[in-house]
Amino acid sequence: MSAVPDLVAAVTEDYYISEEMAVDAVRLHSSFNLIHYASGMKIDLFPLSDDPLDARQLAHRQQIQIEAGTVIWVGAPDDQVLRKLRWYQLGGEVSDRQWRDVVAILMVQGDRIDRQQLLTDAQPLGLAALAARALTETDMTPN
Repeated sequence: MSAVPDLVAAVTEDYYISEEMAVDAVRLHSSFNLIHYASGMKIDLFPLSDDPLDARQLAHRQQIQIEAGTVIWVGAPDDQVLRKLRWYQLGGEVSDRQWRDVVAILMVQGDRIDRQQLLTDAQPLGLAALAARALTETDMTPN
């Protein structure tokens, strides 16, 4: 939590940030957001926890260039699928939004996601059945 004041100081000129919400998010392993003053764009931030998915997402993150000279890190698509499946599971498997996101990521990414590897990676996280269901629904079952 000691890094929160530094984050607030670094972004406060261009972004709205609630230091209290950021501290709570770190303490509770939840999320908070930044809102860009000029554009109104909201950015969700998820502090790292000891969850295996957090370590996985950090290890597999990818750098992308969004404009000349600006590079950001984003989560790998397969890790996003696993994260969305986890949220879907934790929400009692009723969130249409989370399920639609899973299906959309799988459909947009297509063969860029290794289907068999996704099922293998989902197993120790307790997400294998949901991953298989999503792959079946998107007609992307492993060969």
